[in-house]
Amino acid sequence: MRPLSIIFQGAVIHKNRLCCDVIENIAITRHHFPEDEIILSTWKMSVLLRQRLQESLKPLQIVIIENEDPGPLVYREGEARWVTNINRMIISSREGIGRATHTEVIKLRTDSRLYNRNITYFLRHRNEEEQLYPRDQAYSLFRQRVINGNLFARNARGYMPYLFHPGDILLAGNKQDLFALFDIPLADESIFEVCFCFSVFSLMRYVPEQYLWVKYIEKMTGVSEFPGNRFSSEKLKVTSEKFYINNFVPYSSEVLGFLWNKYSEVYKNKGLSSVYTTSDWVMLHHQQSMAVSAGLRLSQKAGSAWIFILRTILWVKFSPLHISFIRRLAIKMFSRRT
Repeated sequence: MRPLSIIFQGAVIHKNRLCCDVIENIAITRHHFPEDEIILSTWKMSVLLRQRLQESLKPLQIVIIENEDPGPLVYREGEARWVTNINRMIISSREGIGRATHTEVIKLRTDSRLYNRNITYFLRHRNEEEQLYPRDQAYSLFRQRVINGNLFARNARGYMPYLFHPGDILLAGNKQDLFALFDIPLADESIFEVCFCFSVFSLMRYVPEQYLWVKYIEKMTGVSEFPGNRFSSEKLKVTSEKFYINNFVPYSSEVLGFLWNKYSEVYKNKGLSSVYTTSDWVMLHHQQSMAVSAGLRLSQKAGSAWIFILRTILWVKFSPLHISFIRRLAIKMFSRRT
């Protein structure tokens, strides 16, 4: 297989100290990818911390990029604050991918790692997959489908039905495609909006994954396909699905040999059953090829009943948040963990 470029994007400093976990993640990944290019795209730091970082990574032959830190965007409601690092993700990803010297790249975060070479199998067999599952050119925006680690790749018909929401934790594909995906305008405070849509509650019109994808679609097509998290309809769901299956293919972390400890340690694996699996993706492709069987329709109806129950539970849970005082209290208690 041709050599790869692996981009780690994100922070390496925690409380003014070099984060040992980041060094470990890079070292373990390097062990399994000894001949491939590894790029660390992070933020400008002090001379002392830069020296320590360079010394730690020198044996691993890592390309280090220091970017200007755009800082977070902050939602404020009274004394409550909600932080998103969306612009940090966009800049560090774009600059890291742009520096890559190989045609195929893998983008992951500094708080994650690859612990085997499984992902190379899927990169190597993408042409066969394209033949087995032909793409609808009307919805195909990448040269080839991008491999998508399915953490946070929300199923539009699941119990947390965020639309236009691919996962952004792990992406792998052609350099030109991934660079273009992150080569979008930075977000501003207008991204914040209190949104309720049955089982969806968000303080953002577009959460980071949505903003990335919606703005890329808009750049490529000239059309704003999704007005934000206050909206949902059958037409929007179908459009979201078509753009997803023709541009991404989801795989689990276990299948890809990928580890992101934060998902289990901080998020406690919540929402894992609301994301696309590879079998969901195959089913969607067959549905949109008009090849779905009667038996499959029956199983879908049974699943839909359970999803409706879960969505109703979330609706009950989120209903008190319509009251601003309770919402402010909830933000203070459960503000974004970074």
